[in-house]
Amino acid sequence: MVATHLATTLVRTRKILLVEDNPDVARACGNILAIRGHQVFLASDGVEALKLARTATVDVVLCDIGMPGMDGFEVARRLRADPRTANLPLCALTAYGAELTEQALQSGFDKLLVKPAPLRELYGFVEAA
Repeated sequence: MVATHLATTLVRTRKILLVEDNPDVARACGNILAIRGHQVFLASDGVEALKLARTATVDVVLCDIGMPGMDGFEVARRLRADPRTANLPLCALTAYGAELTEQALQSGFDKLLVKPAPLRELYGFVEAA
């Protein structure tokens, strides 16, 4: 119990926008981040993500790639095009695989993690923001 509390207090907490259309994945990932002390805002699609990114004053965005309607690539392009969100750290999350890394980077993401993302890499990206 003490080790968990100590680890949580040493982490600089972040406001995270988690964009994920699968409610089970969103809940699980959100809980993993919240346990670490982060505040998580959930968006289930690209339109909601863009609204939250502009109004919730988030520190970092974790965004699924494969979503109906507006995919994660388009979300990243629009976030980068808006001066209010252009400098947010963006991480793509996908189950498709690492072969999408180049496309993710060209769309404006800073990093791509393949789901299930290793916790060390997920926490590292979020906490370095």
